[in-house]
Amino acid sequence: MTKPTTVMDIFSQLDKSNCGECGEKTCLAFASYVFQGRRSKEACPRLPVDLLENSEPCNASPPLIEMSEQDVDTRNRIIGLDFADAALRTGGLIDAGRLVIKILGKDFAIDREGDFFSDIHIIPWLINPFTCYVLNASRAPVIGEWISFRDIPAGWEYYPLFQKRAEEPLRQVADRYPALFNDIVSLFQGQETIGYQDADVSVILPVFPKLPVLISYYHPMEGIESALNIHFDKSASSHVDINALFTLGAGLSQMFGKIAANHQP
Repeated sequence: MTKPTTVMDIFSQLDKSNCGECGEKTCLAFASYVFQGRRSKEACPRLPVDLLENSEPCNASPPLIEMSEQDVDTRNRIIGLDFADAALRTGGLIDAGRLVIKILGKDFAIDREGDFFSDIHIIPWLINPFTCYVLNASRAPVIGEWISFRDIPAGWEYYPLFQKRAEEPLRQVADRYPALFNDIVSLFQGQETIGYQDADVSVILPVFPKLPVLISYYHPMEGIESALNIHFDKSASSHVDINALFTLGAGLSQMFGKIAANHQP
């Protein structure tokens, strides 16, 4: 059997019942831990015997991300960057000649030739925000105060579109996929936070080391629709521009939508 190269490769082999017999809340969380090497497939009591007998170890080494023609300029902007300074500004580190930054809890790296490598496999939309972050992040710390996209400089003008492309689609995903926030925590090292603005569920995502995102969800009530809001740290505009923040919000919504769609048995 071909070695799995993504979490979804492993997840596709499971029955998606979320039975909990493995000790995890969801099948997707279990697949994530198997891919990370923290659990064994054998812990799933419902996995067919033939898949257990023919399984091979996961290959979790960061693969090279293929660049499209439109990304060539992106690569050229990175070449010649002072990696030591960039590591200090971004909260990253230098390893084997590569600048490595944690994105959603996974290693995302770039070498001095401008080639990208990543442990994250749903990745194309992250390249431009990552580049913006690497090139522009300041040494300003995370403040710990959350603000709406509309409260970010230049955000008010684009907020209706941000609602349409990011918050509303993600609200619909949360409505139909109750396990969403559990899987966000398991897959992307999210952290639940209790009681933010009286939300029923709030999760902080470590998108970049100095650019966390908070997602708050309110369950529907009688006569009232559900609601979902995406917030950024008040320091966000010190590290990336409004376009990068818009792309992050829309990209996260799209990514979680794909995860929810693949979750169906």
